Amino acid sequence: MNYSELTQKFWQYNQKDSLGATAIAFYFLLLDKYIANNYGNFTISDVELSTQLKLSRNTIKVTKNKLRNLGLIHYHSKTGVPCFYKIIT
Repeated sequence: MNYSELTQKFWQYNQKDSLGATAIAFYFLLLDKYIANNYGNFTISDVELSTQLKLSRNTIKVTKNKLRNLGLIHYHSKTGVPCFYKIIT
């Protein structure tokens, strides 16, 4: 899927169940990282996400779980290592 298709998919989810500003900002930051990595999987730490989005680490954890449960992303975390992310296409 290209950027336009991923964006459209996201907004369709948002129409069904309003995701909120935090989830929107989080997803589009991840989408930006995905595109910067040539549409490939990538790693980024919760600390870096927290800094870039000006959100608490707890909010980062809750939001990434929400996006995973909706089937928009997949992530794998391991203590002390940046989180591995995959955008579900």
